[in-house]
Amino acid sequence: MQPATTPRAVRARTKAPAPFSATAAKLINQILAEAREQLLTELSANDSIIVLHGFDATTKRVSSNGEFLYAHDDKGNQLAMYRRHTYPELWNDMPHMRLHWHPARWNGTETFVDTQGRKWARDTGFMVCDDFGQLVQVGE
Repeated sequence: MQPATTPRAVRARTKAPAPFSATAAKLINQILAEAREQLLTELSANDSIIVLHGFDATTKRVSSNGEFLYAHDDKGNQLAMYRRHTYPELWNDMPHMRLHWHPARWNGTETFVDTQGRKWARDTGFMVCDDFGQLVQVGE
């Protein structure tokens, strides 16, 4: 004897909403950016949380060649990354520097500005490109 089956309810498919117009999308992005900026300012002021601003999309500039990458904006944010394809002759007299060179290794510095205008800087340490094209930190 076969078990009784009940028919499965069929869901009605609804049409996907129409995408926003370019004007609406621009306004939504502006509102989100302003809301985020206000929230970050309030968090920094009220809770003593340090919030580092990212690169300003309007004023960000990037320059690059095979050995150097530099990005900066008008707020004071900077990223400077460099690598050397060949061993620098200057380092021949500095044995301790031999461990620092590798043609795939990048080094750099980052500087970001917080909500109170203070600059925060750090050395990126040694980095290499992973299989996905992302720079990742490696040990010495």
